[in-house]
Amino acid sequence: MGKLLHGIGWFLRQMNWAYRLFLPILLIVLLLVLLFAGDRIGLKFCRSWQEAEPLAAVKHETEIAETPDEIKAVRQIGQWEFLSVQTEELVERHESRLLGEKHLVRIYYGTVRLGMDTADFSDDWFAAKGDTAVLTLPPIEILNEDFIDEARTLTFYEEGTFDATTKQAMYAEAAAAMKARAQSAHNLKQAKAAAHRHFKALFQAFGFKTVEFKHTR
Repeated sequence: MGKLLHGIGWFLRQMNWAYRLFLPILLIVLLLVLLFAGDRIGLKFCRSWQEAEPLAAVKHETEIAETPDEIKAVRQIGQWEFLSVQTEELVERHESRLLGEKHLVRIYYGTVRLGMDTADFSDDWFAAKGDTAVLTLPPIEILNEDFIDEARTLTFYEEGTFDATTKQAMYAEAAAAMKARAQSAHNLKQAKAAAHRHFKALFQAFGFKTVEFKHTR
């Protein structure tokens, strides 16, 4: 029994000596491994951080679209309305006859639409100068010739009978007056400004920074 205890004691002393001997070596090895691995991880992290975009940086690169298909699509819009003018006109006719007087008063209502027909654009209506689009546009015109709403035509006063020729002449007189009123300098200026806003927004969406306008007259 004494020998067994003596042997266990000797073994423990040996283990304690080995522990004291190899523990520093083991710690040094572990430290080197951690330093090496950490250096590689840190280097990779630094590279990733340097290559990444700053959080606040946003790239906005828009490729300028100048393809014939896109320009063709603009010309296929057709009639493009930029201003609608609601108007009314009173027209009257008075005729004297042997058997009495004839008198007719009518009020006509209509909506005149001002804009451009893109089908009328010339072949060189668009030109690109770097990041600037130069557009040559036709003048503002009336898009709808039949703008009088005949269903709303009001006969305000009628005495006697008037034939179809007289009524057609009254209609034409009302239409001419309404067209002249709708194409006032103020309305044409408003429609032109609206056209510029719409085309500018369209071509800036294509990627052009600036848009310049010319008019055929």
